Amino acid sequence: MTSSKQQIAQARRHIQIRQFSFSNEGVDAVKDDANSHLQNWPVVYIINDNERLYVGETLNFLNRTQQHLQNPQKDGLEEIRVILDDTFNKSVCLDLESQLIMLFSGDGKFEVINSNAGIADYDYFDRAEYQLTFDQIVENLRVLGLFDQSALDIRNSNLFKYSPYKALNEDQVLVTEAIIDDLWQSLEEDKPSVHVVQGSAGTGKTIVGIFLTKLLSDLGSCEQHPEGESVFDDYYQEGYRELFLDKKIGLVVPQQALRASVKHVFSKISSLSREMVLTPFDVGDSDEHYDILIVDEAHRLNRFSAQSSGMMTKRYKEINARLFGDPESGHSQLDWLRKQCDHLILLLDPEQSVRPQDLTPNEINACLDSSRASGRIHTLHSQLRIQGDSTEYGDFLDRLLAIGPQSPIEIPTIDGYELRVFTDLDEMIEEIQKKDKEFGLSRLAAGYAWEWVSKTNKELFDINIPGARPLRWNSTDKDWVGRGSSDEVGSIHTLQGFDLNYAGVIIGPDIEVDEHGFLRANRERYADKRGKADVAMALNPSERKTTDEDLLRYIRNCYRVLLTRGIRGTYIYAGASTLRQRLQGA
Repeated sequence: MTSSKQQIAQARRHIQIRQFSFSNEGVDAVKDDANSHLQNWPVVYIINDNERLYVGETLNFLNRTQQHLQNPQKDGLEEIRVILDDTFNKSVCLDLESQLIMLFSGDGKFEVINSNAGIADYDYFDRAEYQLTFDQIVENLRVLGLFDQSALDIRNSNLFKYSPYKALNEDQVLVTEAIIDDLWQSLEEDKPSVHVVQGSAGTGKTIVGIFLTKLLSDLGSCEQHPEGESVFDDYYQEGYRELFLDKKIGLVVPQQALRASVKHVFSKISSLSREMVLTPFDVGDSDEHYDILIVDEAHRLNRFSAQSSGMMTKRYKEINARLFGDPESGHSQLDWLRKQCDHLILLLDPEQSVRPQDLTPNEINACLDSSRASGRIHTLHSQLRIQGDSTEYGDFLDRLLAIGPQSPIEIPTIDGYELRVFTDLDEMIEEIQKKDKEFGLSRLAAGYAWEWVSKTNKELFDINIPGARPLRWNSTDKDWVGRGSSDEVGSIHTLQGFDLNYAGVIIGPDIEVDEHGFLRANRERYADKRGKADVAMALNPSERKTTDEDLLRYIRNCYRVLLTRGIRGTYIYAGASTLRQRLQGA
């Protein structure tokens, strides 16, 4: 008996991609074609012109093509390609449709005009084997000129990683549905609302935020309708979506590096625009009131504090005066957003606050308590970034960064994930460079324990560790992950919110183990001046000084973020810190 794997492998040699004119003449050609799969078989198809592209799946290609020709949204599209395979079934086609939508969106050659309502990540029989078939289909489509890049390059790009077409897992689907239901109820009652999505690093908060922005924008547009089967189909029904029509929506991204990447993504997506991606200052200065604001990395919103420049501090006070009547009112950027919109969705993780200017734990906890009391707090549990046993890796990090004494930690062997500790920094650098050539998106990272002197003098080196080659910090602070080099080192401010395939993390002397085995911050060696400064503008005297306890919390959070960037693996060098005492063999 022939196994299913053999059947799939055999079919892969006979994948067909047939092309027809997207016109009545093309329909006639389909009718005349002898291949019965064009009228009674699960297939995936692509309709495009030189600029726009639509991906769909159907059990009857002929009927579906005739329906598309009656849709005004498809006017001007010129050709249609259908992907045929004898082993396809409905589940396979839904998965291939989702993956092609994600890849076309990440490639950027075409504007994808699909809604994202049907994108979800579900398993089915022999899915891993079918993935090999999908990779071959993508390569065939690239040869035909529909893709500019290989699948590997696309998956490493920011356009792919921050695409609103990313597939949601069951955890993310449930949270997204709960938020839309809560929003719908609030809109129906005409009452303002605050919703919180809480999740640790790698649970996909940013993906949910971007997905929601696209989905809500589509719901608010008369032109966008999901076609075929949709995970969120019910929200497009009459009597439901009317509440979302013509709502003013914005996505607030406090971090400069991540914001630049998301703006680029939004500029390539149907129903979105780069103007929808905002800073907190954009919202505070706006004369327009927003219906819905979605805030990524909300823990990085600023409290009432001095900003990076005198001009920005002046602007902060001007916004407080404009919104609350007093420049010294002490209101935070979170207060601005509440004032400037009716419905606020906050995506946050209290353990990723990394500077004294960030919202205080008291402010974050008050927000969490309020949303919990109203039933509008949702938690993402599933770890998406790390391939392997994320629980085992999380336990390792908890012990490594524990405040109290720890016995030497045996480095766990994690199936599907490469965790290595190096005693030779040059060796780790060479391994990261090898991984970058093989998989791409492999970068060095380090705690902020060295001054950024190369920012003003490109001839100088920043990180000088005895016995190892000298290194420079990131050459740019905007999208360094996508544009940088494996010879450079990224800091918390260029890496927070980004994924890597492999991360090589240098733990520096900004964090150390004292003579009693306790973890402590080394204030003198922490080079982020704003990361350790007192908050002179804070109205509450108890929150003005950045204590050693505060500083340790920020530095531990920085390292936890850096050590959870790697999808395939994390390499660690701790030779510049006494923290190496906790790592067996280091």
